[in-house]
Amino acid sequence: MTDRTEPAVIPLEGPRLRLRAVEAADVEAIRGWHNDPALRDAQRGYPFPVSPPMEEAWLARAQRGDGRGATFAVTRRDDGALIGFTLLDEIDWRARTARFGIAIGEASARGGGLGRETLDLMLGYGFLTLNLDRIWLEVVAFNARAIALYDRAGFRHEGCLRRHAYAAGRHHDVLVLGLLRDEWHAGP
Repeated sequence: MTDRTEPAVIPLEGPRLRLRAVEAADVEAIRGWHNDPALRDAQRGYPFPVSPPMEEAWLARAQRGDGRGATFAVTRRDDGALIGFTLLDEIDWRARTARFGIAIGEASARGGGLGRETLDLMLGYGFLTLNLDRIWLEVVAFNARAIALYDRAGFRHEGCLRRHAYAAGRHHDVLVLGLLRDEWHAGP
């Protein structure tokens, strides 16, 4: 028997949430969120109605396993209820960067810190498990709640794509935010 230390496993589980692979059973709920105009506009989502076959194609891309992205279902630990999804995509392994995205689709789950818990789990996964150096995101400038979340997590404002989004009959700026590994502090 050898005395070998196993590498630390970073569970994608927090005090109230568990992140797991997106499954076929999640498709209908996620399709509803993709078709919610308020959520779609705040996320810069696909601006047309999403049909069941389109959502199944999205699921296939989310499960593609090509090394360029990881998509997770966000579920409550206590009852396993699906409340949203999150991802790291556009992974550039050479530069060690990835784009972050999140949607807490269940309206009743918003505003209680579950977005922050999801973000913290994904930052740990990105920086510690995937060994990324930078995680970045884009957020529509009118999404003050999301911007406040990212500011509290330590993201820096890196740029502004002027009039880059269109929602509710007008153009909006899109902010680019980024967080470097050495700027990140695990835990609350």
